Amino acid sequence: SQNAWTKSQLHRRSDTLWLDRVHPSDRARITTEIDACLNHQQPFDLEYTVLHADGSARKVHHTGYFQAQEGAAARGTGLVRDVTELRKWEESQRLLIGELNHRVKNMLAVTQSIARQTQRTTSDVDAFSKAFSNRLRALAAAHDILTRRRWSGAELEEIAHAAVDSFSVSGDQTSIQGPHIRLGPDATITFAMALHELATNALKYGSLSVPEGHVNISWNILADQRIVVEWIESGGPKVVAPSRKGFGTRLLEQGIARELDGVVQTEYRKDGFYWRMEFAVTEGTESA
Repeated sequence: SQNAWTKSQLHRRSDTLWLDRVHPSDRARITTEIDACLNHQQPFDLEYTVLHADGSARKVHHTGYFQAQEGAAARGTGLVRDVTELRKWEESQRLLIGELNHRVKNMLAVTQSIARQTQRTTSDVDAFSKAFSNRLRALAAAHDILTRRRWSGAELEEIAHAAVDSFSVSGDQTSIQGPHIRLGPDATITFAMALHELATNALKYGSLSVPEGHVNISWNILADQRIVVEWIESGGPKVVAPSRKGFGTRLLEQGIARELDGVVQTEYRKDGFYWRMEFAVTEGTESA
């Protein structure tokens, strides 16, 4: 665009109606830039917000120059581009990269914790390698679910099925049921790891170690909007409390309760192992 003004006219709002459409917070900066352009015969490069009559706002990028001598007509040439969508895209990319960095750091911290705890509770290198690899697979499966959901969280039912299916357990040995509950990303990972430990223990020592054994995984929403998740084993060999608490036991009794600010109950019943988790609906958790 090209316009002609005297140098003094450039600062009179009655003659610069375009400036009235600029957001008030940007006007002083624009005036300063134009002053510098006129006084030093240099181009200007501005980005500012334009207000439309309907109340909407657009971000524009304005480049060009003004040339004038005192008392003489000033001529300006410039290019104005609407960069609203570009800036929105750049901001979304910035947020995405920040979220990715956060997730990577969290994943590395979780992996380090799993490695340290597994090493502490295994007797030799082979046992460590097997246990650590299995836990990493459970962690990877949880990340796969979250990636498919764009890290918005995951359905508790999907998490439960993924945990059981990873062990190729016969379908008639497990029952999974409960209302719609969607967990946030961090809770998804914690629950996936907890269910992996429950399934591992059931395969080694509990009801899934024999063909006639059965596991019932269920959850419900109480009247006070607290969520209860239960893992109930039956038909398996008699189970006894472990003589020492390894990584899995600590995760099931302490880790998940701390992560979700909940209460955990474990019982080594005659008819099978019982695990119950109760926690409140919090930010990132949705229920129907």
